[in-house]
Amino acid sequence: MTSQIFQYTPIRVIILMFVITLGWGLYHGLETIGRSSELLMPILIVFIFVLALSLLPQIDPSNLKPLKDTSIVPILQGTLVSIIYPIGELIPIMMVLPYTIKQAHQTRDVLLSAGAGNLLLAILVTISLLVLGAFLTQHNIYASFVLSQKINIGGFFERIEAIMASSWLISTYVKSIVYLYAFIVGCAELFRLKQYRMLILPTSLLIFALANLVSPNLTFIVITVVPYWVDWDTTLCIIFPGLLLLVHTFKKGWKSKSSG
Repeated sequence: MTSQIFQYTPIRVIILMFVITLGWGLYHGLETIGRSSELLMPILIVFIFVLALSLLPQIDPSNLKPLKDTSIVPILQGTLVSIIYPIGELIPIMMVLPYTIKQAHQTRDVLLSAGAGNLLLAILVTISLLVLGAFLTQHNIYASFVLSQKINIGGFFERIEAIMASSWLISTYVKSIVYLYAFIVGCAELFRLKQYRMLILPTSLLIFALANLVSPNLTFIVITVVPYWVDWDTTLCIIFPGLLLLVHTFKKGWKSKSSG
């Protein structure tokens, strides 16, 4: 927001507004979070499809060439990144499911939602490759913002990047509030607190203080955070949950043997 739209607004003001919104949503509970996401996510989906359809006249299939100049190892590395980054970060959803009403097709719905989210990401990447090319797609941090700037239909439908930027806010808000909910509920269960709401204020203050420290600028994120993000996701979202599942399986088997 500060690097593309509100360039002269102090970043702490943006962070404060966002943290207040997160804290307000957490205070009103999981039902409010779920209903607000049901209202906001269709808007995000519509924006993505409008972006894709509006850029169809500017598609250049030659941007996908050459197709066979890459060996199998880089292709596998890129595939691994594209799988781990979106799929691995679904683990915090597991902290939400125990507090929802059990339904017959809950697992199927979660997997379908994950697949739909990955499909939207694939659409954005494909449109970016077809319009901007591989080099600009790789080196542009905000490719969707640049794509929205290129929309020009009849000299009338153009300059909608500010509207498209709202999709960033919606997606970032939903993702952040799910992560924050998982963190606060996990801390409440760890310390056996009766309710998690008492942790909202100190956690919000902690986020406000650490946000600018962890990622002070875009250059720091690109150089320091991005190269190790896949390793971070792999460790926290695949290895650790896998170990917990393994320990649970052994404990369950040991109890069944002891009781037998």
